[in-house]
Amino acid sequence: MTRPRARKPSRTVAGENPAVLARAFRRLLDDEDPTFLIEDPTGQALIRAASRVKADLIREEASLFHGDPTVFRDDDERTFAAMDELLRRVVAAARADHQRTRRRSA
Repeated sequence: MTRPRARKPSRTVAGENPAVLARAFRRLLDDEDPTFLIEDPTGQALIRAASRVKADLIREEASLFHGDPTVFRDDDERTFAAMDELLRRVVAAARADHQRTRRRSA
């Protein structure tokens, strides 16, 4: 008997596998020791993806800047915004993947 193959994600989120990112978010929510972010490939994927989203936010802020310093967030605010946006993208990817799977099986 052959083992079922793990489904490959049809897209990436911020350059990473959305299923891996979802596992990393779950680990964070389960109050696991956050050192896994540095030591574990799952955590490392989350850090890379969050850094990419954060870089996008910096570029977006720079394009909006026209002499108004209130456009800029501090680093903590930007990190929170990046994690929030990343989680939204992961959830959207999971929903889209679920919908594609349902259509194929129907």
